[in-house]
Amino acid sequence: MTDATSQIREIARNLLSEGRVQTVLGYEEAPLGLGLRPAFVREPSGTGRLVFDARPTLGLARYLPGEIASALARAEDGAAGSGGTTRGATVAVVAKGCDVRAVLRLVADRRIRRENVILIGVPCSGSIDEERFPRLIAKCSGCDARLPEGCDFTIETMAEPRPADRHRPLKVEDLEGMTADERYTFWQRQFARCIRCFACRSVCPACGCRECALESRSPVWLERDVNPSTQSMFHFMRLMHTAGRCVDCGECERVCPVGIPLTLLTRKLMSDIRTLFGVEHPETPGDSEPLARFGLSDPEEFI
Repeated sequence: MTDATSQIREIARNLLSEGRVQTVLGYEEAPLGLGLRPAFVREPSGTGRLVFDARPTLGLARYLPGEIASALARAEDGAAGSGGTTRGATVAVVAKGCDVRAVLRLVADRRIRRENVILIGVPCSGSIDEERFPRLIAKCSGCDARLPEGCDFTIETMAEPRPADRHRPLKVEDLEGMTADERYTFWQRQFARCIRCFACRSVCPACGCRECALESRSPVWLERDVNPSTQSMFHFMRLMHTAGRCVDCGECERVCPVGIPLTLLTRKLMSDIRTLFGVEHPETPGDSEPLARFGLSDPEEFI
């Protein structure tokens, strides 16, 4: 059995050579030894750049809407130049289990079509930052999406997927054990460190508005000044915007430059959705979103 990188390169080379996809989205080495960065490979000769290992990586789903639109434009230009018809646009993407959920989120939100995507699934044992923390990064602790499902290709790996590691300094259960005052104090301390860089918003596959309300100047939904009130409002507005649509990819927490444990908030919401609505896997996009439907038997204690 060849390693994951070799298998990904072979699949990508075949897809591009056969004209089945216009682009393969994967990872390549960044300059200056800065880890892995997204790679946009459009020619078979470029597949040798593709790399995959356990280093932390940016989720690639966010790039799909733009890349599919670009591929479609190129296909239309090609068809116009040759007098032929447009064959459509298909992009292949390397995806771990959490990335597959992010892609399905885009499909459920009708930002892309499933037939425009070929999923190259890679079983994941969790990302490890060997240079700073030789252990699972925080977002991978508690992840149960180690095996990608519903992919067009699945990479075979020798290593068994690591069982879900629920270890992290603080868990949802710990939050729920706090009093209301203790939770308020905890989150005020966390939000006080926020520099409102919008990285958590920009990396989220569930955030797709062309104009973000959090940055709107007319009307102004959120004041620009930084104080405990506006910092809390920023995070709760973003949280409620993605409530019931979060895929638990943990990218918001991974990119936060000050280390706010944002997945504690999103996983608390999922815990509440399981309890209140009986949805076992609210992180998996489905035909009927738990917070996008109404039933006469819905719990209303909070109204």
